[in-house]
Amino acid sequence: MTLLWILLATVLGSVGTVAAAAVFVGLPESWRRLAMGPLLCYATGILLATALLELLPHALATAAPAGVLRGVLGGLVLFFLVEWALRSRPADRRRDGAHRGGAAPLILVSDGLHNFVDGVIIASAFLASLPLGVVAALAVVAHELPQELGDMAILVDGGFSPARALWWNAVSASVAIPGALLAYVAFEPAVQVVPYALAVAAAGFLYIGLADLVPALDRRPGVAGFRAPLLLLLGVATVLLLGEEHGPVP
Repeated sequence: MTLLWILLATVLGSVGTVAAAAVFVGLPESWRRLAMGPLLCYATGILLATALLELLPHALATAAPAGVLRGVLGGLVLFFLVEWALRSRPADRRRDGAHRGGAAPLILVSDGLHNFVDGVIIASAFLASLPLGVVAALAVVAHELPQELGDMAILVDGGFSPARALWWNAVSASVAIPGALLAYVAFEPAVQVVPYALAVAAAGFLYIGLADLVPALDRRPGVAGFRAPLLLLLGVATVLLLGEEHGPVP
């Protein structure tokens, strides 16, 4: 029965939130183009705040700081190398926009790691108690909803068709399910991996936000003047509002 609760909560907390992002796919193309700049500003704030206010504090609460920071550094180097390899392809050099060839694949990798950890956390909470598991699942839904919307914007801006962006976002979200199953069958080893997976995911979000999205924001329509910083701060405020207290994984 516990396994059933874990699977239901994990599907709701990860794959289910992608359905909300499907609203973006349903918008007319002209509307999507107009909304892209503001959404990317908002997504930047969410990525930076999620990395610095959610993922890293949780990782530092459950592992030695030196190991977590090595994970962040290793993640930054890894994502730089991946993007460098992607940009080295002739097809990517012909694209317009500095980040179009790199940010979309990187967001899928980072979000996949994040979702894997969400699955581990949900399963760990349910193994402790049913009420704690329900609270953990609700917390995952709360912070995943705005993030999935931002991810959709980044993927579509990176050259994905709306349908393809929705599909790959769902694939990335589904990684939470093996994370939950791993925590269920091998609780201790799975929990020990969590802080380092969080560190690498945080590195990916920081790299995408600072290296790919921020430099291109001033060239986006709809974000002139103070709109860009205000929308970025709105993304930060969303994470602050929906954030959770950080302590050891249950």
